[in-house]
Amino acid sequence: MDKNSSNIIDLSSRVLEHRIAVVKDFLDAVKNAPWSVSYDPVPSFTDKHNFPKDYQLFTENIGILSIGSGTCGIGDEIAILDAATPESCDDLNNINVLSGYEFWIEPSQVSKWADHPIEDIVFVGSEPCASQAFAYLKKNRPYKFVSDECVYEISGEMEFIDWIEYALIENFSYYRETNKELAAFRTLKNV
Repeated sequence: MDKNSSNIIDLSSRVLEHRIAVVKDFLDAVKNAPWSVSYDPVPSFTDKHNFPKDYQLFTENIGILSIGSGTCGIGDEIAILDAATPESCDDLNNINVLSGYEFWIEPSQVSKWADHPIEDIVFVGSEPCASQAFAYLKKNRPYKFVSDECVYEISGEMEFIDWIEYALIENFSYYRETNKELAAFRTLKNV
């Protein structure tokens, strides 16, 4: 690798590290909002080297992420966003039982994954309130980030960190309690 390629890779890694640090700062800032935010860094997991750099850095710095409403006064909880280490599923009809996620997927959505062999799919996140799942396809190197496209489509070159940033902005924009934190997040995200 020549010096220019090395400099580009270093710059790209620094940009990703900055983006993830901004996400982490936002999560810390909204922890006292009317819902729960928890995360737990995961330094290593199976086949980590096959995942894109943004996902590797996300798991090292944030890891398993869960954002939900907590109790809503009637005993129900609203799950907003979950991200976890990769998890395979041996039967798409049993996707709701994956341990790291709150997948609430309707049977009609399962057919969107049918074009891919089950062993080529590893799930890494969901937006339970939208019944949308996110995964990587293992047939590519690095693995390719995909979604069941239930609510919105993962288009073109969208990566995991793009989805996390988008999901945070979309989900938190409904709550006035976090307007200040969300405005700061949007500003820092674009630096």
